[in-house]
Amino acid sequence: MIRRMKASVQHHIQLPTKNEQVLFCKLTDRQRELYLEYLNSREAKSIWQGMQKPFVGLTILRKICNHPHLYDGGP
Repeated sequence: MIRRMKASVQHHIQLPTKNEQVLFCKLTDRQRELYLEYLNSREAKSIWQGMQKPFVGLTILRKICNHPHLYDGGP
């Protein structure tokens, strides 16, 4: 198996340096309510106890932060 390292091909490709921006925004009241409701749920407690994978909980929290309708299905 052939594997290339980033440093060995970097001189062939002229890419700009990575520019990362971190933006902070506040949750709406509904998002905050859903977020706290999930953290106090039975499912979240099973994650804290190691009975469920944490990625499931992180995905749900991400959905709540992106838009509450992604989590609760909307009106």
